[in-house]
Amino acid sequence: MSREVCYNPKIEKEVMEKQINFGDNIFFLTLILKGLSSGVRLSLDNDLFLDKLVEDIFFLEGSIEKVFELIKQRVLLIDRLGHLKNLETLSSDFAALLEEITLGNIPVAEHLAAFSDRFNSIKDNQHKLASEIRGIIHDTDQSETIEEDMVSQEEFEFLLAEENEENND
Repeated sequence: MSREVCYNPKIEKEVMEKQINFGDNIFFLTLILKGLSSGVRLSLDNDLFLDKLVEDIFFLEGSIEKVFELIKQRVLLIDRLGHLKNLETLSSDFAALLEEITLGNIPVAEHLAAFSDRFNSIKDNQHKLASEIRGIIHDTDQSETIEEDMVSQEEFEFLLAEENEENND
């Protein structure tokens, strides 16, 4: 997976036309994960809740990936770094929950055993996604540090002009 994102003005314009509140979306997905995490630890009626638990897992998988793709496309998004950090935490926590389920460390695990191969695949994909997000965060942090340390041409000329004026006095 390549972490390099090329800026494409056409894509940026298209995605900017659709306003998405990433903070709220990630927050709500986090709430769903917390509810799911709490629910799988209860002694629930499997006939009533098993399908819901499985649906929530599949929903989280697709939604986390979709939100990531949208954020990845929007290189000029306000608070992009913050959204990426929250999404990385969400993805990592989701993978950890799937690990608990597949290892059988929770009450409902035996009833979800039929999905263990699929859950392992989702878990592995979430680990890869979290790793990719961490890479983008690292690259973004590095580029922002470089940009902060750089002196623009105008600033450089201004500083030289001030120095020349002081030398002429």
